[in-house]
Amino acid sequence: MLGIASYPLTRYLWDRSRGKERLNQMMFYEGEVTFAALGDQVTAIDIDGDTTFLWLGLRCASFFPALNLPTDPFDAAIMVRYGGRGGKGFSQTPIDIRNCAPPRPVPFMLPCPKPMAPGSTLHVTVSLRSGVTFPASIAFQFFGFKAFNWRGDTKA
Repeated sequence: MLGIASYPLTRYLWDRSRGKERLNQMMFYEGEVTFAALGDQVTAIDIDGDTTFLWLGLRCASFFPALNLPTDPFDAAIMVRYGGRGGKGFSQTPIDIRNCAPPRPVPFMLPCPKPMAPGSTLHVTVSLRSGVTFPASIAFQFFGFKAFNWRGDTKA
């Protein structure tokens, strides 16, 4: 066949004939922090233990919880550590919230998928750096795919 790599096609047809299909469902892990004053807030998000999660990107939104109204992004930064307590930072510096919150039309995308081990924890530290009307909240959403999960297979 022209233009098609033979190994992936053969693998696909072989798995398909055995009744297996790759599960390509987008997965979301969400969290929220609320500030009563300037400073840092930390929260933990647990990853499901069934299979590896391939983290692709991050979306954020800032709002006032009392009114439930969205607002322009606050001057804040998000640092993500994964792989347990303390863990490894996925970047050397925190992400500015303006890189992943509206009015920016697209979410923050990682340069390549970051695999998260089954059952691991994302530790998210949000640092509010400027004065806003309190209380103020920042919601965030990690999105990606579950990896290596096959329909019809008894093993994960």
